[in-house]
Amino acid sequence: MKKLNEFRRFYEEEGRFIRSDETNPDVVVRFKHMIFPILPRKSKKILDAGCGDGYLVSQLRKRGFDAFGIDISRTRINHAIKKYGKFYEIGSVYNLKFKEGTFDTVIASEVIEHLEQPDNAIEEFKRVSKKFIIFTFPYKEKLVLEACPHCLKRFYRSGHIQYFDWNRIAKMMERHDLKILKVKKVAYYPFINFPLLIALIINEFLSLLDKTTYIGLLCQKREANI
Repeated sequence: MKKLNEFRRFYEEEGRFIRSDETNPDVVVRFKHMIFPILPRKSKKILDAGCGDGYLVSQLRKRGFDAFGIDISRTRINHAIKKYGKFYEIGSVYNLKFKEGTFDTVIASEVIEHLEQPDNAIEEFKRVSKKFIIFTFPYKEKLVLEACPHCLKRFYRSGHIQYFDWNRIAKMMERHDLKILKVKKVAYYPFINFPLLIALIINEFLSLLDKTTYIGLLCQKREANI
């Protein structure tokens, strides 16, 4: 609990000067080229668990989805409500305040790499999802410890404390009885440095080499098979 509270304070402070909305090209790339392409279009009600500043929810609602977001940061939730509307509330991914099967799809974008207990969060995502869960997280990212220049405490860069390669991903999804339906790999830099067509070609090439920045998964609860 102590470490969770420490992360909450870190994330709250970060939310005062780092935005995760359309002003952040990283966030836009993930939505346009990773999340939306694998989102089941028949999803009506969607939860963005760990919604940050609310960009993903706002984009989904523009496209006709009934999307809602939760996040542990009061600063980020206040920003999201002010900018996009009252579709957000403060909440923890470890204890989602929704009934079982409330949402068709749960999205956890750039969330589980921050968690000390990602398995507990995944079980919560399963509980409130009728069928689908979408994950995105850094792929084969080297975890780097850095020293804060102010307090001299050591911390992991960007608060990322979990490493994911394909072996760990496959075992984790199997452990939670989740079937991987689609995989999307995205290299961030081509999409911000090159025209779209060239970026898509470079991204495909890097994907074949297994040299990508993020990985996205569309997963299905096995008991939800039709």
